Amino acid sequence: ERAFSASAADSSAAASLATEGASLARQGNFDDALTAYSEALGLDARLNKSVGLWHGLCWHGSLWGYAEDVMFACEQAVALEPLMPQTREARGLARAMTSDYAGAIEDLEQSAARAPTSEKRVERIGWIETLKAGENPFTEDVLQALRQRAN
Repeated sequence: ERAFSASAADSSAAASLATEGASLARQGNFDDALTAYSEALGLDARLNKSVGLWHGLCWHGSLWGYAEDVMFACEQAVALEPLMPQTREARGLARAMTSDYAGAIEDLEQSAARAPTSEKRVERIGWIETLKAGENPFTEDVLQALRQRAN
């Protein structure tokens, strides 16, 4: 019974740290977010299977200029949910931000095909067209708008 209580306490603390990490990531406080996520994973390894944790770190890290640093999280999110449009969108963003336009196009095409709304589909198709023209659609203005939308 005592071991179960400690495990429950660790799980609760891990959940709190993961929530804190997500909040910090949304604010662009990448170093502290990564620390909170790392501590959460240390307390509860089951979080390794949390697509939400990895997707959030990938998406927000990429939005704030840390795409190269969060690519591992993008890969983990896609590995857990390869057909989920959000995981492919996030990795597509990260790939575009690291100049992997072919990879970004692939991910965004997958994401557009499964987009939950026509608005999302049209937005992603626009990004794909810009990438196919050899340009990064994720300008500072676009990134700022996406950051605002994410909060």
